[in-house]
Amino acid sequence: MLRHTKMMAIGCPICNSPYRALSKHLLRNHSVRNLVERRILLLLAKGRINIRLHPCIIAGCEYNGTRLDRHLYRNHVELSRQELHVVLTKLKMKVATKKLHELSLTNPRVAMITSWDVDTVGDDVLSQPPPLSPVITCDNPDCKEWRMDANRMKAQRDIYAAEVKSLRCMLQQRIQRNRKRMNQRAEDQERVFLRKRSRTESTPKRLSKSKGPSCRKSPIASHTPVSSSSEPASIDTEASSSSPPIHSPWFSGRGRGNRMRDITFPRIMEKYLQGYRDHYEGIDPTVRLQENAVSKISRVKSFLSFMAHGFNRLSDWLFLRDLKRIRGWSRSLIKSSLQVTTSDFYIKNISHFLKYMNETPCKGSRLNQNDMILITREVAAILKSMRKKVFIHQMQVKRDKMEGLPSHKDIMACLTAAKTRIPQLLDVMTSNPTHTTRSLLYGYMTLNWSCIYGHRPGVYSNMTNTEVLKAEITGTAFGHLIHVSNHKTANAFGEAQMYLTIEEFGWMKRWLEIKGTLTGTNNRYFLCTAGKNPSRNLATFLRLAWADVGLKGPINFTDLRTVHADNAKRFQDISNRQRVSDFMCHNTATADTFYAKNPSLKEAADIRMLFTESLQAAAAAASGVSEDNLGDIDIHSDRDSSGEEHSPTPYQDSTDTETSDELYKDFNAWRAAKREQSMAEHSPSDTGEERVPASAPTSPDTDNVASDQLVNMQCFVVLSPLVLDELIML
Repeated sequence: MLRHTKMMAIGCPICNSPYRALSKHLLRNHSVRNLVERRILLLLAKGRINIRLHPCIIAGCEYNGTRLDRHLYRNHVELSRQELHVVLTKLKMKVATKKLHELSLTNPRVAMITSWDVDTVGDDVLSQPPPLSPVITCDNPDCKEWRMDANRMKAQRDIYAAEVKSLRCMLQQRIQRNRKRMNQRAEDQERVFLRKRSRTESTPKRLSKSKGPSCRKSPIASHTPVSSSSEPASIDTEASSSSPPIHSPWFSGRGRGNRMRDITFPRIMEKYLQGYRDHYEGIDPTVRLQENAVSKISRVKSFLSFMAHGFNRLSDWLFLRDLKRIRGWSRSLIKSSLQVTTSDFYIKNISHFLKYMNETPCKGSRLNQNDMILITREVAAILKSMRKKVFIHQMQVKRDKMEGLPSHKDIMACLTAAKTRIPQLLDVMTSNPTHTTRSLLYGYMTLNWSCIYGHRPGVYSNMTNTEVLKAEITGTAFGHLIHVSNHKTANAFGEAQMYLTIEEFGWMKRWLEIKGTLTGTNNRYFLCTAGKNPSRNLATFLRLAWADVGLKGPINFTDLRTVHADNAKRFQDISNRQRVSDFMCHNTATADTFYAKNPSLKEAADIRMLFTESLQAAAAAASGVSEDNLGDIDIHSDRDSSGEEHSPTPYQDSTDTETSDELYKDFNAWRAAKREQSMAEHSPSDTGEERVPASAPTSPDTDNVASDQLVNMQCFVVLSPLVLDELIML
């Protein structure tokens, strides 16, 4: 039954026009001033007419109880939802008309507008026929003949009614038998599934026992469903045989070897999960999207397997109501070997599945709307509680990544080596092609492209032969421009571009010619493999080329991409940085979030100068000095520019000024020594480290202006309470 909200338009029962303020419409347009009449019309429009005490109007049914609405849904299983809706609508109209007729018979003081009557509502085919009029004795022969015809029609009607009643009962019994048979079949399938699951789960148990105490399992809370009012309890409760382990064995394995792919459920649940997968893939899924869909379904199955542990019936989905177990599953993710960001990603996948389940209920599910609200709210609360750990982890990873980026000398060494090694590798592939040589060739090609543009590896792996040949046709003497349509951020940035010189595109053209002579390379992708899919090992090939250049340390495509994004931010203006970021399909808004939270040494020093300038402006406002004469302010003195002496503040010792001056000088000397030591440690080097800002010199003699700014900054930091006291007095 539809529930009308405040913002939903409701149809007027008099003129059938939709209105949101129906009460005002009845009063203004139809002049319905009788409150009881208007209330009946509003209840009729909203579908809230009470029909419980009305007898059943279905032909052949003699029900006359107190819950007609429940009787229609439970007993008349032969009627479809549309037919039930029609019957309920006619019943409500009939009851409302009867109430209006009874109200008109009371001769109300306020005149009624509606002129409906009980006789105006016609009965449909499903309704019971009206009773015959009472028999009147008459000696007229015509009356006797009409009375005999009426009796014959009554007898024929009774026969038809009895036949309809028997046929309806037979239909209801057949439908009920079919439903019982389907439920029994579903229970049999679940018994078979439970036996298979017990055998499947015994394998990881044996493996965990053989691995030693590191894989021991500890129980979590019982599987008994809890309500929303229950307080969060610890998962380390009393051991139970039906409790799942904290560290789920389905998390073992990586990639295609992950055990989550082996989880199975009853047929009705598998069908529903397949529908969710089809919804996630869309109408034109790529190979990568299909793989992501398989991984997402595996994570959902792992969650469902954890929640269904110990339950004998799964098709009703009632095992999801256990909020304690949802918290226990989240804790099992955090306590496993997964990173906190990976755990957060898994929980977000479950949140997306629950949203889909709320909007598209599964057939046979007994979860009501309140249950889904409790479950989704619990998952949202878990995500909110993990937000702090996720954000701190992201900042730490970003900081570590920025510290380990390759220097500009490494980038130039890679570009120089690529110009020499790629032609040599192409010559080797022409004479003696091997898998090792091809892997090293792919590594040098992707290394050269990443050192120039910093694209994601999906741009290189999804580049097709057709796109390369099209770039050859549209190329000029200035070079060639390749457009790659299939990559990760194609929805936001469109096609990814790569401009190559005549020499660089000549390498690609030569590789296309070599591929035509090799066997087993009928692949439409430029960086072909033995199968039909794009190459997925470009990161390994990149590390091979990196080591062949003679460089040490780990390397990946993300590091090279971060180098270009960081250089564009530091050394380009806003417009040029945006052009570079768009060309490499990079979102600057996401990057600036982490840049702002992880400032470099120079940026931190600049921010400190901003604090100093703010304090100088506050002192100028307190003393009445213009901004041009900020350098004339001596905030270490107890007198301002007007010559008035300030009273000592409670937190300053004004009785011993000489002692405070000596402590202040000693503090400044210590701060200057520490700053010289810090500048010496962060001096410019060839390793790509951050440079010390010009506003913070390494020696007081190198830059007098910067040194004065530093002294002023230290004075303000030490004596800022005096300035605050002046502001409070003003």
